[in-house]
Amino acid sequence: MRCFVISLVTEDRRRSHISHEFSSQAIPFEFFDAITPVQNEAEANRLQILTQGTTLSKGETSCLLSHVAILQKIVDESIPYAAIFEDDIHLSKDAYHYLCSENWIPDSVELVKLEMFNHIAKGQFLGTHKLESGKELFRLKGRHLGAAGYIVTCNMASQLLNEVRRCEPVEAIDKIIFEELITSNKVDVYQLQPAICAQDDIIDRKNSVLHSSLNAERILPAKKKLSLAMKAKRELERIFSRRIQFK
Repeated sequence: MRCFVISLVTEDRRRSHISHEFSSQAIPFEFFDAITPVQNEAEANRLQILTQGTTLSKGETSCLLSHVAILQKIVDESIPYAAIFEDDIHLSKDAYHYLCSENWIPDSVELVKLEMFNHIAKGQFLGTHKLESGKELFRLKGRHLGAAGYIVTCNMASQLLNEVRRCEPVEAIDKIIFEELITSNKVDVYQLQPAICAQDDIIDRKNSVLHSSLNAERILPAKKKLSLAMKAKRELERIFSRRIQFK
């Protein structure tokens, strides 16, 4: 298992935080220098990503391209399994069990979300993989956004690259992977439960010291007024959702 952490070369505080998170559990990892807005055009061309007409901010586009660049690296170097992280995450105390080896991952599973982003997510109850550690893997059936921690195989990295390149205009990386590809049933995405990582501002938004630099740039869609039927559907989905924990 290769672990990559996307981080700007100028983010000394975040890099120090990540070094502590991983070294405290003796987990090998590599920093992957994040793409910056001034590099967007050149990197988009190199990676064959269509950014024309996108509503993404420059920072969001850089984030997308950073993830795509790692996926390309995984394919180019034929890396069997890789874990991809962002630099504002905290790891659970047992994360080393899952990041120092891929032996716990069933052969049929090629994409694992390691992160708790929402506290609930629509997931499959039948056919879950019970792990010896007491955790489980269940297939996500609805969106669970965030791209701060996930594992991909080399084959899956190639598939994700193809899917991102088909997007026109391109969208945020988590929306593509952890919403659109799930709801369209193009990719089987499994959630590790309890999760082994979460972003700093998800754990404690009020006291976060590693605020996401993208939050201020995000262009949020206007909230739609829900009809009674839509409210009923949302409540029904909530009943059949799985609760995501981080511990």
